[in-house]
Amino acid sequence: MSRERIDVNEVYPYVNGSATTPTGLSLYEFGGSEKHVRRSHRRFIRYFRSCRLVLDLGCGRGSFMNLLQESGVACVGVDSSPSSLDACKRRGLDAVELADATSYLRRHPDTFEGIFCSHLIEHMEPQQAAALLDSSLLALRPGGVAIFVTPNAADLEVVAGRFWLDTTHVRLYPSELLLSMMRNSGFGNLEVGTFGIVTRQGLMRRVVVSLLLGKHYGHPNAYVIGRKAIG
Repeated sequence: MSRERIDVNEVYPYVNGSATTPTGLSLYEFGGSEKHVRRSHRRFIRYFRSCRLVLDLGCGRGSFMNLLQESGVACVGVDSSPSSLDACKRRGLDAVELADATSYLRRHPDTFEGIFCSHLIEHMEPQQAAALLDSSLLALRPGGVAIFVTPNAADLEVVAGRFWLDTTHVRLYPSELLLSMMRNSGFGNLEVGTFGIVTRQGLMRRVVVSLLLGKHYGHPNAYVIGRKAIG
């Protein structure tokens, strides 16, 4: 599948060289364009329309927060990267905090009707991931919904190369494993799915390769949705 490569400093000139991995690469070196991120995340807005307050956990440059605001949904964001938060504030997103995700959640029990967490859990060891899920349930109000998006471990392009481009990735969390972990944390009414964005340039390749590989190609993202019980 063809991917659009962008110059992150051209699209986000306020994300400077300090937003880097330990190898000196930009945090967004291999990320999609703003247009692609918005397209891929827009599908999740419907889950939060009735929420009074949504937390974007690992909010990055604020793409999903922008989508929530455009939909009239109040939101706050948390991220551990100072440059990412600077990017948020420069685009008018002031309700953001520099903090460790799990610590932040533990400091805000029963606070949010919704939590969105995209491409964060794969940066964690299993014990850390389990703590993040436990703390997310703690921070949700009864009836609240949490969505976790992560690279799809069943997609061969992800497994064979794309996942390893980010040197801060720790491990993949297959949907079956993430489902089990969320269930163990106390989430209920679980849903799972996969998705990808097709560009015009990559359409023909997507069709041909999908005929050969089926569900194992063209869906680089997986998500699991869980809810906190009422009462």
